[in-house]
Amino acid sequence: MSSVQQNSNKISTNLALIQNLQQEIIDLSNNIPDLTNYARLDISNTFVSKQTFLDTINAEKVVADKFFTDNNGEELVYGNYSNTFYVNDGETGTSGSINDTLALITSGSVEVIRISAGSYSEDVLVSGKELVGLSCPNVGGTTMTELVLGNTFTIENSLRVRVSGLQINGMTTISGSQLRHRLEVCNFNGGLTITGGGATPLAEFMTIQDCDVAGSLTISAFTGIVYFYRVNFQNATFNISPAYSSQQVIMIDCAGIPDDASLFAGNYFAVGLTSFYKSGSLTVADLNPAYYVRNTSPSQDNELASKIYVDTAVATNTSAIATNTLNISTNTSNISTLQGFVVTNTININDLSLNKQDVLTAGDNITIVNNVISSSGGGGGSSAFVGFKAVVNPNLGLVTVGTGNISTYFNDTSTLPYSYDTNGLYDTSTGIFTANTNGYWQISFKFYIFDGEATQAQTNQLKLIRSGVESALFITGLYNGQNDEVNTCCPLLVGDQIYISHATGTTRYVLDTPNAFFEARYVGTTISTGSSIEIFQASMVRDDGTTALSNNDNLPFVIIDKETSGLTMSASNGEITFGGSNVAGTYEIKYSLVVSNIQSTTARVIIRGYVNDVWVVEFGKLSGLLENGSFTYDFADGDVLKFSIIGLQSSNQLLLATGLTTETYASCFLTGIKLI
Repeated sequence: MSSVQQNSNKISTNLALIQNLQQEIIDLSNNIPDLTNYARLDISNTFVSKQTFLDTINAEKVVADKFFTDNNGEELVYGNYSNTFYVNDGETGTSGSINDTLALITSGSVEVIRISAGSYSEDVLVSGKELVGLSCPNVGGTTMTELVLGNTFTIENSLRVRVSGLQINGMTTISGSQLRHRLEVCNFNGGLTITGGGATPLAEFMTIQDCDVAGSLTISAFTGIVYFYRVNFQNATFNISPAYSSQQVIMIDCAGIPDDASLFAGNYFAVGLTSFYKSGSLTVADLNPAYYVRNTSPSQDNELASKIYVDTAVATNTSAIATNTLNISTNTSNISTLQGFVVTNTININDLSLNKQDVLTAGDNITIVNNVISSSGGGGGSSAFVGFKAVVNPNLGLVTVGTGNISTYFNDTSTLPYSYDTNGLYDTSTGIFTANTNGYWQISFKFYIFDGEATQAQTNQLKLIRSGVESALFITGLYNGQNDEVNTCCPLLVGDQIYISHATGTTRYVLDTPNAFFEARYVGTTISTGSSIEIFQASMVRDDGTTALSNNDNLPFVIIDKETSGLTMSASNGEITFGGSNVAGTYEIKYSLVVSNIQSTTARVIIRGYVNDVWVVEFGKLSGLLENGSFTYDFADGDVLKFSIIGLQSSNQLLLATGLTTETYASCFLTGIKLI
């Protein structure tokens, strides 16, 4: 075949091939897809392809059912998966915002957000999420992604949040009843606050690892557990107060703890190789239990004790030893003194042994039988009598006396046998007797009223001064020509003073030794210092009229002249009713009656006393005589005392006129003194 023919055949063949290629190009042109439905994913400068690549060209979420591969079918180097969001610094819209991207994640879905290096000016809030991860690149353990100064990061009411490689320059706050978060290779430059943890103590926990904390670390109202592992607190301040114990905040191999962690005094639990500030200097120590004992107050025999516990115990014992040494020295001195006494007493005993009477010889009226000493017979001994009797010396005879102290006339206590004073009880210059013993005293006085006092009634009083307060113990009323004699028993305290007072007007007394004296004597039965004397005084109605009393009439005691603070006595229709807070007790009732006229000169006046209408005492005198009497009785609150006229003939009457200008006169004074 010629070369021309050969070339012609080749041309025909090539034309056929060209036609086939043109057909293939046409077919390919018909099958070219709309490129607007595809996108290029630029990761490590690698173009990738994928059927049904993206649902939306600018969607930050890639939906796929397997790993992305490159054109050669190889898995991409960063292992990008489904359910992953991407946020790039500087992009507009959702793809450039961490917080907006978080808003796309629905509650309960498991998502990862890959955040590019850069600075983000936004507050980030992770709220109500579960199993959400925020992953930022770090190079050599250094963060490359930050929330700029003033922007905060908050995790609240979320579970299992994972954060890595993020630097927060504002405050970071973690709260909520569920935790179980993990934060790694993060810088909390604006401080870190942790609260919450749920109602069940120590049920929730979280981990913070390989991070830096600056500013305030605040843990309060926290019921869970937080683990700090290899965390740097170099620029942090602690405000830690967990709800239950220091072991809720565990720091493992941490650095820069701002106080002396070796004291184990903070509200946290440090363990492992730890750096901390001690006395202002940074110190490194292995806070392993093998080297440091945390127990500062051991109570069991086999417990280890800390150095501070031992030092405190040693210091305490050293002080006690010093005190005991001083006591020993003092006791040694005392022993030496006692030994001196023993030597002296030994000498005295020896002297007594040498000079003692070998046989006891009985004296007069003494017998010794079988080593029993007995008294026989009488006589001898000294009297225990305590008292005084004062008389008038020299005799004064008829003396006119006015109102006031008349016991000053009794000026002699040294003329035996008429007067005496065993213990210096009576002051002859003032006429006052002063008791020197607590107890009961018998007190008496007597003097004579001159017969010429025909128109005057006399009143004399025995007065007591206690703590500066004056009271009348006894009142007696007299007519002319009578002896006035009082004899009473009274409970007195040491320092009580007694004197006699002329109460009304002026009169003449016969003051001589046979007719006048003032005396008192101690009769025994000691009473307490706190005892109080209760006294009341009553008298009949006082007017210038004449009152006639017949049989069964009551003496008209209607006036309570005086009563002490423990009594509230009342008088009505001649009846005296006992009352008061301190009324109950034994009373001596003193009664003084002067009768000047009865319609029958031979009639006898009988005065009968009743308590609650029961007859208890009776007095009687003829006309013109004086009656003084007394009786004792146990009175109670509400008891009624009265005196009635008994024994007058029906035609006779007792005429009473209490004025001072009539001869027809009868008067009666009543005094009650509580003895017990």
